[in-house]
Amino acid sequence: QLQAVKALPVLLDSLNRGRDVAAAARDAIAALGEAALPELKARLADATPEVRAVVSQLLPAVGGKQSFELTLDGLRGQPFDAINKVTLSVRHEAREMSEAQRKVMKTQVLKFLEKKKNLEDEDATRGALKILGFLELPETQDDLLAFLSPKQSPLVRMEAATAMRFACAKGPSKKALRKLMDLLEDPNVHVARGARDSLTVLKIGTEFADELAELCASKDSSVALWAIDHLGTLAVSQKGAAGKLAAKTLLPVARSGDRAHAEAAAKVV
Repeated sequence: QLQAVKALPVLLDSLNRGRDVAAAARDAIAALGEAALPELKARLADATPEVRAVVSQLLPAVGGKQSFELTLDGLRGQPFDAINKVTLSVRHEAREMSEAQRKVMKTQVLKFLEKKKNLEDEDATRGALKILGFLELPETQDDLLAFLSPKQSPLVRMEAATAMRFACAKGPSKKALRKLMDLLEDPNVHVARGARDSLTVLKIGTEFADELAELCASKDSSVALWAIDHLGTLAVSQKGAAGKLAAKTLLPVARSGDRAHAEAAAKVV
């Protein structure tokens, strides 16, 4: 490992070469773990934007608490395209981590989002919210809700709404679901789209029958048709009372004056 650490400058220079060479260099650096951090920090200190972007994408693979802290700090001042690539690197690594490890990362992200200098950087804030969602921890739903406030910028609110789909991967809380429903009629089209895109991939059961009934009447036709189809799926797949409740929820829709919605409901009842 000592020889590999001494070779770090060469490995880092190799990150900007051909795809195969760069991939081999990334693997070699990641294998060093936190032993690579001093050289990575030094490289970031006076890096060009291009080099900074490449090294930042590498950091999540290095692993460890210090590396992740460096990853978060590196979000500041970068263009969002570069930040987005870093968040995807974090997502890739987080998928292999235990829940306990992801909870440690969550604490670090929340500390990052508490600092004024970070919140003043809109793109860095958006990146941190994406990462928070990618951790797929149910308790982050409440943290993301705070960034859906109208006090936040539209792009930050859109990012929080989009991140909700990952935070709610195991199912949304009633509070989170209700907030996403409210955002469907947000005056900002990006925020409304983020809410819609999250809503229509959530695992929603018949315990949310009342909310699904409301969504069947949504002004957004794509949301209404999704809710109708989802209730139809529940009516067929759920046994006993749950399936009957889903079918019962669809009956008023099938009898409604909206022809498209009524026809869609009639097909699945």
